[in-house]
Amino acid sequence: MLDNRDAAPLPSWLDELSHSGLPPLAGIAGALREDQHAVAQGISTTYNSGVNESRITDVKLQKRLMAGGTGVPLLRHRVVLIAHLRRRYADRPTTAPRRSPPTKILPLQLVRRHRGNMRRPRRYCHRLMRVFYMSAMVAARSCPVSQAFYERKRAEGKYHKQAIIALARRRLNVLWA
Repeated sequence: MLDNRDAAPLPSWLDELSHSGLPPLAGIAGALREDQHAVAQGISTTYNSGVNESRITDVKLQKRLMAGGTGVPLLRHRVVLIAHLRRRYADRPTTAPRRSPPTKILPLQLVRRHRGNMRRPRRYCHRLMRVFYMSAMVAARSCPVSQAFYERKRAEGKYHKQAIIALARRRLNVLWA
């Protein structure tokens, strides 16, 4: 069906799924049958809504990351930035090419050439600390990597607040890396 872009066998295929005796397949057939016209259009036309779905996914991800703490202008700025980055890196391969290991590693001062005070401050802005604390709270619930880090800290015997602060510090260290 998909290779030939022919939606004619779709109703018979849905009937086969419904009568297969497997509840998950019957459920999928019922859901596809509710929107059968759109499914047939998706099969028969060369156009797709993948780009739009990608943008919607980006917006939802940014809303979850920001946890409602900011307004629409910042959300718009971040979505535009993500779209720009997608366009910029769209033509690059998904896997990195293999390179030979470096023979000599340069000191950090030779690699990074920036001026000014780039040290991590000892005391932080309370607003910034709150942002990272809230970010860690959301990430501990939604991000699998952060969830694993949080659970590891809890298994070490830390209380909830201590584990969240450790996660916030970890996220802040990424900012200052």
